[in-house]
Amino acid sequence: MSGEIRSIILLILILASTVSLIPSFAQDYKTISGVGNNVGDGTVSYDVQYSSVKNIVSSSVDTKDKSASFTLVGTVDTNSVLILKLPTGLISGPFIAVFEDGQIITNYITTAEAGDTLVSIPISSLTANVSIVGTSVFSQSIPTSSITITTDKNTYLPGDSIVISGKAYPVSGIPLSIQILDPSNNAVYISQTNVNSDGTYSVTITAGGQMWNTSGTYAVLATYEKGNTAQTAFSYSAESSTMPSKIPTWVKNVFIWYGQGKISEDDLLGAIKFLVDNGIIQLQSR
Repeated sequence: MSGEIRSIILLILILASTVSLIPSFAQDYKTISGVGNNVGDGTVSYDVQYSSVKNIVSSSVDTKDKSASFTLVGTVDTNSVLILKLPTGLISGPFIAVFEDGQIITNYITTAEAGDTLVSIPISSLTANVSIVGTSVFSQSIPTSSITITTDKNTYLPGDSIVISGKAYPVSGIPLSIQILDPSNNAVYISQTNVNSDGTYSVTITAGGQMWNTSGTYAVLATYEKGNTAQTAFSYSAESSTMPSKIPTWVKNVFIWYGQGKISEDDLLGAIKFLVDNGIIQLQSR
């Protein structure tokens, strides 16, 4: 057989094996959930769809090796193909290597889709583990549980509105607790609020009341799931520092105008008489 014929036959065999690995529109996709929840704080994971005569029963992600591994179970008589639909946020290509039961293989096919990479891997009846090594894993950064808190002002008086707001992650449907402590660490306010879908929260309360009887620094604490807390503080004056003036503004202006020579002495005496008659100025007789 000539070298040219051998080349043609080899090309036909390669094309035949490639066609058998190209993922078709699979209607029998299964899902393995929680892929990647073994890394980080466990709050971020992915659902991976796959098509195979075998079942994937477990998975793991290794951020150091940048790999995602899948354990398969099931008994089959013939060789087949495992199709993995991998989210690029979980693992992204170009893939460095694919391992089957610890042995590197090269006869796999990748197909890009929006937000996913389809990987078609030939497996045998004995295949128990498949690992894919990518250029990155969890390329979308894994957020850690966190919470922030702030108030709209630094100082409040009785009757003022206090707006408490911040962000909390992850959004889980669990209420967030807010507590305000007076300078002696006594709780003067306790409540719960829901976190919005974008992670924000906000509550508005009124400063003052029966328990707000101490001036000083008040602490505001927010507590979210897994014991995450955030704290801020504000100053509160139990007594309003603004005392209403007993002297009407027009009377004050009278003295100014007199000093400027704009009014007469009789006008000034009339203003003083008003202050005496209304008890604002008290004269003691000797």
